[in-house]
Amino acid sequence: MQQTELMFSETTEADERVSEARLVHRARAGDRNAWDKLLRQNTPTVQACLRAMNVPPNDMDDLMQETLLSTYKALKHFRGECRLSTWMGQIARNAARSHYARCKRRGRAVVTSTSECDDTFHMDGSTPEGVLSVSQMVHELAASLSAKDKELLRLRLLDGESYKSLADKLECPIGTIRSRLFRTRKVMLETIAQ
Repeated sequence: MQQTELMFSETTEADERVSEARLVHRARAGDRNAWDKLLRQNTPTVQACLRAMNVPPNDMDDLMQETLLSTYKALKHFRGECRLSTWMGQIARNAARSHYARCKRRGRAVVTSTSECDDTFHMDGSTPEGVLSVSQMVHELAASLSAKDKELLRLRLLDGESYKSLADKLECPIGTIRSRLFRTRKVMLETIAQ
């Protein structure tokens, strides 16, 4: 039974990649329906990337629009070496970094990116008393994980690697990858709850 599930999982993932590649090809050729479908599939990931970078709600729509426009303009350069959502996530992160740089130049205070581990709540770099800074939380979470688990999480969440790809790279069964990711997430949630 597990072998059948494993084969189905691998087939489904491969089918998704082929389907995505076809949609990208059609969107490049000007097919608006293909572009709309790609947007529906990948917009939640882009929003999650921007939320993870602590984009203020009043700036979220502008950065979403900037990300989607940049993606559309650069779609011809997408090589398909990763999932489109991973590529779009990187475009979103770049848009957020540019946004923070513009805000800083204009003297506007914003909460900056957790991925940069920079927790500037005020322009002078101070944080309110008794508030756990974003940077401190990220460092505590990282300290609670082994080097192997940090790398696994990075490959899965940031690079968008599939379970199959991770299993191949790490030379272990997919079930092991799933259980390690489950345990890693559990440790992170326990650390946050403390």
